[in-house]
Formats: sequence, structure tokens, C-alpha cells
Amino acid sequence: MPRFACATLSSGSKWTHDSLFNHEPEGAVACLQSLCVYPEFRKMGIAKALVKHLVKHIEDNHNGVTNMCFVCEAHLIPAYRRMGFTYVGPADPSCLSGEESSQWYDMEYRVPASPKDSE
Repeated sequence: MPRFACATLSSGSKWTHDSLFNHEPEGAVACLQSLCVYPEFRKMGIAKALVKHLVKHIEDNHNGVTNMCFVCEAHLIPAYRRMGFTYVGPADPSCLSGEESSQWYDMEYRVPASPKDSE
């Protein structure tokens, strides 16, 4: 079943063009760079499963990460909201080199603090 997800860590507060190219291992923000499911496998819950797995992986393995962010097109906002993400607002167009024909939107997920974070 063809599927793909990719993320980097950043010290910034949200997804940026730089976060595409720079992974900062000590960063507190996980930036989802790409989530792809082949068209013939869409509408089967695969993207939802990938996102849930990525969120769980971050919650379980990256104690210093405080939030997860990405940009998406308008028609995907309701689906990501159902997965616990918050709509932040329109994305900065300068972040989207090569994607100027579409409006993109910032989304965010606040990672719950782990018990280790409070020690």
C-alpha cells in the first residue's frame, strides 16, 4: 500500500520554507513536510493512520517537542481538525516556493507534556 510521511524538527514556532531543508535535532517543533497517499488508495483512512502514527511517535519518543505543525489546502482543514489539529490561519506565501497557485493554511497540534517533562 503506497504511502509516505516525512517530518523535520525545528527551533522555529511554525512550519517555514527553511524547515523543509533544515533538521534541528534539538528543535521543539515537529514540522510535517509531506504526507502522500497514491490516489487509488485515498479515502481509506491511510492518511489518518499515518498522521496518528506520527503523532504517537512524537508523543512517545520526543520529550522536548511541544507542537507539530504543517500547511495544508483548505479542503483538508476539517479532516485535520477531526484528528485534533487546530487551524492557525493562512500560511505565509513566501514559505511555499513553487506552490503559489494555491492558498495554504497553517495547522498545529499541541503535544501533551509527558511525565518526564515535568521532572
